[in-house]
Amino acid sequence: MKLKKFAAVAAALAVLTAVAPVTGVLPAVETTASAASAVDEMFTFSANTDGTLTAFLKDREAKNVVVPSTYNGMKVTAVALFGGDAKSASKAESITLPDSITDIGGPYVTGCFANCTNLKSINIPNGVTKINNNVFEGCESLESISIPDGVTSIYGAFQGCTALKTVNLGNGIEKIDGYSFSGCTALESITLPDSLSTIGSYAFENCDSLASVTIPGNVKGIGFEAFNHCDNLQTVIIEEGVKAIGDSTFANCSKLANVSIPKSVTSVGAGAFWSEYSGYIYHPGSGECPTGLKVKYAGSEADWQNIEMGTATATWHNIKGRYGPFNGATIEYGASAPAPTDKSFTDKNSKIEVNVPAAAVKAVPALDGATLSVTPSGDTFDIKFTDKNGKTVDLSKNTAEITVKIPVPEKFKNAKNLYVYYVDNGKYTDMKATVKNGMIEFKTTHFSKYLISTDGTLESGASKPADTSKPEETSKPSETSKPAETSKPAETSKPADTTSKPADTSKPAESTTSKPADSEADKDNPDTGAVGIALTVGLATLAGAAVVVYRKRK
Repeated sequence: MKLKKFAAVAAALAVLTAVAPVTGVLPAVETTASAASAVDEMFTFSANTDGTLTAFLKDREAKNVVVPSTYNGMKVTAVALFGGDAKSASKAESITLPDSITDIGGPYVTGCFANCTNLKSINIPNGVTKINNNVFEGCESLESISIPDGVTSIYGAFQGCTALKTVNLGNGIEKIDGYSFSGCTALESITLPDSLSTIGSYAFENCDSLASVTIPGNVKGIGFEAFNHCDNLQTVIIEEGVKAIGDSTFANCSKLANVSIPKSVTSVGAGAFWSEYSGYIYHPGSGECPTGLKVKYAGSEADWQNIEMGTATATWHNIKGRYGPFNGATIEYGASAPAPTDKSFTDKNSKIEVNVPAAAVKAVPALDGATLSVTPSGDTFDIKFTDKNGKTVDLSKNTAEITVKIPVPEKFKNAKNLYVYYVDNGKYTDMKATVKNGMIEFKTTHFSKYLISTDGTLESGASKPADTSKPEETSKPSETSKPAETSKPAETSKPADTTSKPADTSKPAESTTSKPADSEADKDNPDTGAVGIALTVGLATLAGAAVVVYRKRK
């Protein structure tokens, strides 16, 4: 799996020298001659099938590399072959990629920046959706990396990045494949997002500085030796939802002291937590977990017995035999999950911040791992949480106060007083909001739709819009049309009357269907006829309905 040679890279470079560069073939560069010359000295470009370009690094000695977003009027969407073997790889210390980049590696999928041993910083644009095999392998000076939300998969990308301390994974990551962070010996911590579903074999092998890890509940399985030889790993928390732990997953983690196993786990592979185990028959290991390992299992002892435990041949206390993955560990049955902690959420579009106390998480466990959802509509914000299945989290059991901070909208920047109202079926509840540092802050125990207003009287006159419009009066049709009186079926049934008085029988039409015509005529004579005034007050409610009120006057 590990990339040891770069024959493909060398061959690709040879192809590049044989293919005519894009310069001179495409329309003139819309830039200065000196700028064009600098780009030509730094890069070579090749055309992609979709009419875009892939940039290849020509100047391998440049310290600071900035990839252009366009060249000769064509969009640059991919970069490739900046790396290579120890001699041919770029000496760049920083690389800046434009937002136009969507593909790292281009047609030469593997090792785009491999063995760029001087590289300390690089950005990954938001348009990138996957990071291919060995892209940053051997980048020994790279200290931090941020993966945008658009990236869904990582394939062995950071293997051997021995200086990598900080990794910020986006919320879109679904797959961390084999060897992705293998040998990142300086990596002290990593937060795996709830979107993650797959952890591949050897994904975090030999991450010697990693002290703790939490496996999100959406992870379906943890691969073979995924955390093998994480020498300082002490705490492993596996969240409810995980079903399978692979062979040797946490093997050779000699300092491992605490492991939390959820009731959802149905299988644990051979030697998964042994202190000495390689997973191979010719080197079976001791067959024993690290000394003093405590395992907290959320289910009962009977539930524990139903878990499929893999066994392997080993020697334990000088007795050769087949032993389970928790041999030598202390199991606590029915142990509760780790105590909930405070949670903070920020909606990236509206910038609304929500701080959830641990008490709320305890009352509503679905908040742990939930996603903040905000739908703005004018001055109204529909705020809610959705669980891992996309369903709205029910907060009816919560009594703890949750803090909400909404950036002051531009239209209210100069307002002296601002109010936030909880809107429910046309009634407004003042949330007693305050304004601090450009944020409108209030506390609540539940979520729905909230209105920002400069009107401080809405709560005291919660029914005021309904009173001024008096919908009951508008429902009186007798004064305007009186259909019962005009129709009078007994009278109109007299043949002589109805046939001889056609004008009389048309009166119902005058009072109903002909009314619009009368109102049009009344426009020329304001002293006769009725003037219709419609007042519509629309406020979004918890059910999503609007309050619409009509009032008519004669």
